Amino acid sequence: MKAYSVSTLIEIEAVAQLFIATHESGVFEVIGEMGAGKTTFISEVVRQLGEESPSSPTYSLVNEYELASGEVVYHFDLYRIQDTNELVEFGFEDYLYSEAKYVFIEWPEKAAPFLEKTKQLRIREAAGMRVIEF
Repeated sequence: MKAYSVSTLIEIEAVAQLFIATHESGVFEVIGEMGAGKTTFISEVVRQLGEESPSSPTYSLVNEYELASGEVVYHFDLYRIQDTNELVEFGFEDYLYSEAKYVFIEWPEKAAPFLEKTKQLRIREAAGMRVIEF
């Protein structure tokens, strides 16, 4: 994993471009504390892929973005999930095994039994900066 320190939105844009260039697709566990900037970074990646107005899935559990290319990006926020039965009922595995270009999962520890072949994206705060690792 490489670490990129950012402090401005322009720097976040540049790191999002680098992320896309180095990761063509995948299922990503997005790890970070509350307020670390997970949703901000994912939203920038989705914006770079062509979605005009990405948003947080905090209340909807998942946002689905269909890109101009026809590819799909899923962004999960599992913060409110209480147990894995909720994920089974929701059809979480169907999303994981879909042909989506990217699947981003915030609070992935709540879905640990389902996450075998994932990559990690870490975001943390350090010395007033955001550190994005992938």
